[in-house]
Amino acid sequence: MNTEYSLDPAQLSELSEQHIIQLSAPFIQSLSHTDTLSSMLNILARWLPTVVAADRASITLKNNEQELRLLAIAGNQVIPIQTPVPIAGTMVGKTFVDKQIMVCTDLKHSDYEDCQKLATGGLKSSMDAPLLLQDKRCIGTLNIASTQENFYTRQDAAMLYSLARWTAMHIKLHHIISNGDLDDNWPEYLQTNMPPDVLH
Repeated sequence: MNTEYSLDPAQLSELSEQHIIQLSAPFIQSLSHTDTLSSMLNILARWLPTVVAADRASITLKNNEQELRLLAIAGNQVIPIQTPVPIAGTMVGKTFVDKQIMVCTDLKHSDYEDCQKLATGGLKSSMDAPLLLQDKRCIGTLNIASTQENFYTRQDAAMLYSLARWTAMHIKLHHIISNGDLDDNWPEYLQTNMPPDVLH
């Protein structure tokens, strides 16, 4: 049973002025005062379900050539923070490699390792978006999940993709502010097996 499908961001409908992303004052204040990568990612994860409905939100960043690492979670904790996630055999890994949005309509019937783990925690559908820089390099994924089956729509996908691009930009800005420059090979320095606040 095929419960997953991918969406090419280029094929998603453009969001119109009717699609409003609201930023609360406490969120903006918290984000503007954070000075570490881990706290910034946690703030973003906590805020995400207020924009796209979710019972779990998470952010992974590239750890090495074989795996991502889960660095921020809001909501359901079935896969705990700092968990290494293999790129092979997972939906977040496929999102990372293909640079496309992935949707799973029924987690309990998925063959992906991460989807199976989410299902054991009572979650039933999920969606992952790539964290893409302007030059299309992928540095991780932005992920949401719901306790309802077949929950996410193409409009949700467009919203999540927009938020993923925005999140990637903030991660990049954090790196520039913290380090004063941006090496050409910068994504290779996103080695999250180092302390989570270190990007290089």
